[in-house]
Parts: sequence; structure tokens; C-alpha cells
Amino acid sequence: MTMNKELPVIYTDRSRIETGQRCLRKRYWEYHYRLPTMLHAGLQSAKPALELVVGSAVHKGVELLLTWVMDSADGRSIPDMPYPDQGLDSAIDAGLADFDAAWQPWLEWADSNYDPSTENAGSLEEHPGRGMVLSYQLTEARALIEALIAAFYYAPTGLRLLTENYEILAVEQEIAVPLTDWLVLNSRPDAILRHRRTGQYFPWSLKTAKSWDERTNQQAEVDNQGISESISTEWWLAEKYLNTDTPGNVDSYHCSGVLMCYLIKGEKRADDFGIYRTNSPLIRPYFNTGAFDHADLTQYAPSNKWTCTEEHEWKGARFNYQVNGKNGCPGGKNHMRGDNWQQVNIWEQGVRVQDWVKELLEQQPELGEKFVQVPAPYRREREELENWVEQVISQEDDLNMGMELLNGKLYENLNSQTPVQLLNKFFYQSRTSCTYPWRCNAHTLCHKGLGARLLDPSLFAADADPTQQLELLAESNLVGRVPNHPESEVTNG
Repeated sequence: MTMNKELPVIYTDRSRIETGQRCLRKRYWEYHYRLPTMLHAGLQSAKPALELVVGSAVHKGVELLLTWVMDSADGRSIPDMPYPDQGLDSAIDAGLADFDAAWQPWLEWADSNYDPSTENAGSLEEHPGRGMVLSYQLTEARALIEALIAAFYYAPTGLRLLTENYEILAVEQEIAVPLTDWLVLNSRPDAILRHRRTGQYFPWSLKTAKSWDERTNQQAEVDNQGISESISTEWWLAEKYLNTDTPGNVDSYHCSGVLMCYLIKGEKRADDFGIYRTNSPLIRPYFNTGAFDHADLTQYAPSNKWTCTEEHEWKGARFNYQVNGKNGCPGGKNHMRGDNWQQVNIWEQGVRVQDWVKELLEQQPELGEKFVQVPAPYRREREELENWVEQVISQEDDLNMGMELLNGKLYENLNSQTPVQLLNKFFYQSRTSCTYPWRCNAHTLCHKGLGARLLDPSLFAADADPTQQLELLAESNLVGRVPNHPESEVTNG
């Protein structure tokens, strides 16, 4: 399908590409729907997504650490401690500030704007139970942010491994790659690295994840992010080192693979009160209650088990082993700690989370690989990159045609088809994605009648009441999307 190339440039990015591949209707609501009062196209929930905000906050802290290393020693090594202003403390502060900034507006709004007719009836103050659960979730999330940034700093597989092997060329670099004369790919790799010994180039991506397993590994081998960031990194290298904007001149700067770093958060488990708590020793270790001194970090342990290193007497004959003529253990076995060892929230014990993480990883550095997973680089073939670009151009071409027709209908009534008919043709629903693996953010828009109200042509009329538009969004607990990349006013929306 060929577009009219006189149309304004269209901007896309990996997130909207992936959303479209998962469900085109979700992509419409999240990236293309636009009332006249909205600054940018797309809708998002007024309530922040906790896991996404945690990930964003951790990224902010790690960004500061990487920038600190890049600026202080030309990316050659971690500067000597005690660290300067741009050290671990500042990185944690930046991450927590990012988290608070994302949540504070919604907390203020929620206390005064809940609709009594909805399941969210009443303010947080009127529902102490709900308020306490949310308060715990936010407090735990702040502790987890501090712990993950500290783990990246102290784990042998984290910042030190990266800086010993790679030179940091750029951090959170915004890159705009022209795929055609009408389509631009926006991208922002977490970092761009050059291997110190081989001179090879790599985009580096940081992920926060509940766990890392073979399925995660296999997905990273074929994912969109690795391809899009390889393309954008090569473009950036060509512009930086060859002073050219011609994609064909990047032969000397091909990426040799994609580097991934996974910070492991741990699984959430419901306690006896139904509150889901993150089960990670980084923030919920075991404490020896018989010691009484909560400030003594040696009285904490990552689990309720311990491993002996030499033979010793042991009650029971489970090991079929004798020590001094008594039942014993030959060593190297796991044992349960006593009943006086209880799991606690480390942030409630009067010690800093980062201090506990430092103590844990200094005493047991082998645990660093558990919390900071660094797989081997993922290589992407040239043909794979070229095929991906062709598919993206085709996908965006089709979607732009749909938006031309839909906007013509909504704003100028230029088409005989209804808005819903046009949505069904160009932005059809993928019903396998509505509730699995989790409930889609656009579920109420697609299945509860809200979508039809938002497509009422009267909302798009020249004399439409802006107050009505804003009230409808507020009633729906929706706000306009905040763009993840700098973009023009025309973004397929």
C-alpha cells in the first residue's frame, strides 16, 4: 500500500509497534485516539501502573550511575570511593524522586475524584483498608527501588562488570532513524557500549523482572527491542563517527549483539491477610529475633536456611553420619534456621536498605548473579534487521491509512462508514489478549461501552464543549498519554 508522501512525517517506536502486534485496537486507544483538547494522541489510565513505575525509577537511578561513570573517568572504570556527588546515594534519590513524581498527582486526585457509583467509590481516607494496602505497596516499592539500584552497584555482575569490560559511549541517547521519507523510528537505548578489547559495539538494555529463566532467554533472542535498538545504535554511530546521515554508511559500525542486564525483583506472594508482598531477600530478609539489635546487619540472612561448611553434631540420624560417636552432619548440607529467625521488612528495622544489600553482597558475592543476571550477548543477523524494517514500514503504512479515514469521519464526516466500522477494519481486536496474561488496560474501552461514547462525533465537532471532553476522560479515570520520546504533533494520530 502506497501513501501520499506529502503527508507529515509519522513517528513510531518499539512500544507502539509491539502494542500493535499484540492488539491493534489497544494500539488505537493508547497511541492514536485524540480529542481536540488533548496535547498528544493516546489514552492511559490516570492511576500509574506500579510495576512500570518501579522499572522506570530503577532506570533513572541506573542512568545516573552510568552517566557518573562515563563523565568521571571517560567510562574506563568506577571512580574511587567515597564517591562524588553523582554516586549511589544520588542515584537512589533520583530513582525515588522519579517514583514519587509519578504517583503523587494520582494520589491527590484519588482523594477527591473517585466516583461513588464505581467500584472505586469514595476517597482513600474513607476506606482505611484500601488506603493501608496501597500505602504498604508504595512503601515496599520504594524499598525495592533502592535495593535494585544498590544491587546493580554492588553485585559483581552489575556496574563493575560492565565498566571493566566496556567503554560507555552514551546513556539514554535519543535517536531518530528515518526508515523512509515519511516514517521515523524513535529509540532510546539505555546505553551504547564499546568493548575495550575487541572494539565491538553493543546497545545495552536494563530490565527489571520477577525472574529470569530459559523462556526469558529465548524471548530475548527474537524480541523487537534488540532489533530496534541495534538499528538505532548503528545509525547513531554512523552519525557520530562518520558525520553522515546515510544509513548505507554504517558498515564499519555494525552492532555485534545486544547486551541485556536483568535486575530480579522476586515473585509476589499473598500473606495471611491477602496482601501481596515481594518475596525478595533484598528487602525482606530473615532476622534473628533473639539478637534484639536490629542495627547489627550480621543478624540478618537471605533465607530461613543455612549451609554448613564442615562436619558437626546434628540431632537425628538423617545424614547417617557420626561425629564424636554421635549423630552428625558431614558438612555442605542445608539446615533450617531456628524459630527465632523471622522474615521482616528491612525498611522497618532502622537500617538503610542499601546498607543491607551491601552487607549481603559483600559477605555472599555469589548471590550477585541471582539478583543481577547478565546473559551472553544476543546476536541479530543483518537479514533479520532488514526484514523487521520492511514489516514495520508495511504495518505503519496500513495504520496510517486507517487513521486518515477515521479522522476524516470523526472531524469532517467524510466517510459513509461509522467510526466503529472503521475501527473494526483497521484496528480490529485481538481477543486472546483481553485478559491474558493480565487484564488489558483498554478492557473497559473495548467491552464496557466506554469506547462508543469516546467515539461520539459530537466530541470532535468544531463547536464541541471542551469541558464535556475533559469530564468524560475524568469520569473514565483516563488521561492523555505522556509521550516516551520527543515527537511531532502528528504521530499516526
